[in-house]
Amino acid sequence: MPAPPMIPGCPPGLEYLSQIDQLLIHQGVNLVEVITCCVANSMFEIKNSMGQKVYSATEENDCCNRNCCGGDRCFIMTIADNTGCEVMKLIRPCRCSLCCCPCCLQKLEVQAPPGVTIGYVKQEWHICLPKFTMQNEREENLLKICGPCVPCRCCTDINFELMTLDETSTIGHVSKQWTGIVKEALTDADNFCVRFPMDLDVKVKAVVIAACFLIDFMFFENSLKNISQLSVDSIEATWLQELRASQKCLTSSCSKQEQALQASYHVAHRIAEDLILPAAIDMAREVLDQSSADKLKTIPLSNDTIRRTIQEMEALAAKDMVPMLHKTLKDAVKVVNYIKRSAKYGRCFQKLCIDLGSEHRGRSLRTTQHICWHPVARLPLSHTIRSLSGSNMAIQAAWTPTQPTSCPPGLECLIQADRLLIHQQHEFLEAITGFETNNSYEIKNNLGQNIYFAGEQSDCCSRYFCGSLRSFIMTIVDNANQEVIRLLRPLRCDCCCTPCCLQKLEVQAPPGIPAGYVIQNWHPYLPKFTIQNERGQNILKISGPCILCRCCSNIDFEVKSLDETYNVGRISKQWSGFGNEMFTDVDNFGVQFPLDLDVKVKAVILGACFLIDFMFFEHTENN
Repeated sequence: MPAPPMIPGCPPGLEYLSQIDQLLIHQGVNLVEVITCCVANSMFEIKNSMGQKVYSATEENDCCNRNCCGGDRCFIMTIADNTGCEVMKLIRPCRCSLCCCPCCLQKLEVQAPPGVTIGYVKQEWHICLPKFTMQNEREENLLKICGPCVPCRCCTDINFELMTLDETSTIGHVSKQWTGIVKEALTDADNFCVRFPMDLDVKVKAVVIAACFLIDFMFFENSLKNISQLSVDSIEATWLQELRASQKCLTSSCSKQEQALQASYHVAHRIAEDLILPAAIDMAREVLDQSSADKLKTIPLSNDTIRRTIQEMEALAAKDMVPMLHKTLKDAVKVVNYIKRSAKYGRCFQKLCIDLGSEHRGRSLRTTQHICWHPVARLPLSHTIRSLSGSNMAIQAAWTPTQPTSCPPGLECLIQADRLLIHQQHEFLEAITGFETNNSYEIKNNLGQNIYFAGEQSDCCSRYFCGSLRSFIMTIVDNANQEVIRLLRPLRCDCCCTPCCLQKLEVQAPPGIPAGYVIQNWHPYLPKFTIQNERGQNILKISGPCILCRCCSNIDFEVKSLDETYNVGRISKQWSGFGNEMFTDVDNFGVQFPLDLDVKVKAVILGACFLIDFMFFEHTENN
């Protein structure tokens, strides 16, 4: 499907939503989930009214959260277009959905593009009806969604009406479609239809789509339990009826396809036999002689011969492609080696790039491994080239049009820093009442100057019931109150008995663009972590002491190389006095790293400090 033109003010990738008033959302069936009953990450296909795939949505979650929290689990849903580019991100924190917890009801943040908030979906408190409010990026109410009192019906659709703020008129709906007794009983895969006005703002349409996913997780992710309450006789009767209808439709469809395929063979064979071959025989008889015409009569025209000829042509093309690829690469290396001979050639090459309008101006030299970058998508093609050629080609040097490493905006202060001080601020309401509040921190340089401020974003229900294991979003802003770093921590375990669901922290700088990850490593008694870059490659290790409780002394977590042979830095939990340690959970930290360390890695180590604080020192008051 061709990409629609750019629209001013529309988030990139959502231009197609301006042309439609209906979308179909189909959840994929996971066979492993059906067989083992272990909940897997949900995947959806978003299609237009003609069944053409427009977007694909994928849940990002861990198995412990999926199987323990069920439909109430927190998640990050990424929505990508047909080219694989992420156009939307949905963030759902861990919250309640019961009427007895009106202060911690469901909330979903919608980002498009990722990192830029365009709206929210908030659950409204109601004693019996499921109700939601659509909000814009300024949290101003726009629309309402109201569902039925009992969102469970057999053999019929379930509609959630999209209404105006005063709930007097309906402008659309989110409809959960009935997919058949077999699919409803054996899987939790659901199909939805979303309708909205054609002239509705694109951002609001994106928020309505996000509301569909929230409704699915809240009411239909555990549809298997609801269907299982039906009587066996009704399930068997409906099942047999649908199976007979499906069998009849499948038989009719298969017979029609076989007949159409057989007809196409007759047409192709008839054209070759009655038209092409007689004309060729006549031409050979007139131009050459009768013997040549007789030889043409021996040409077979069966379908197997034609198919075999096409396969032989395909194999021949694949065989000739590898030598051509080798020759092209060798010619490219010759050109690059010629450019490398003098600076004059390099300047000429730079001028050539400018004249051609290329965004690349420099040339980098590789002597150990050939790396080729796609000029548009920035995708490494070296592995693809080797897989096509079937051998590791020894290329001494090649020009790679890569951009120089740039510092994320707002992190320039970390370039000249090798030490940071993190001071958690006192919350007097928390100290007096004992109610846990959002944490806030001041981040200072070694001179004591404030350079950043960090604030936690989580709900009170998550803080009270999950404690230090709670999921959160930590925003780090500079002195101009501009958000420069965002930390995302999902709800996961940290005990040694669940090695598959250990802690993970995503560091984004700027918000929406991953800069790295902090991954907890399994160990029977030592706290260990791995620092990864944005591609998930391991860079550094963090190792802590066996006993994380020392009186009148600091607690050090060493930042080490991957082989853990030498230390390159330290995250130190500083002793802040007996009174402060005894009556509050306020902590002070010192972070040290090499001065010449990459800025993004410094930001990830800073994120690791917050993860360590929550995991090991947030509950010191209880101890």
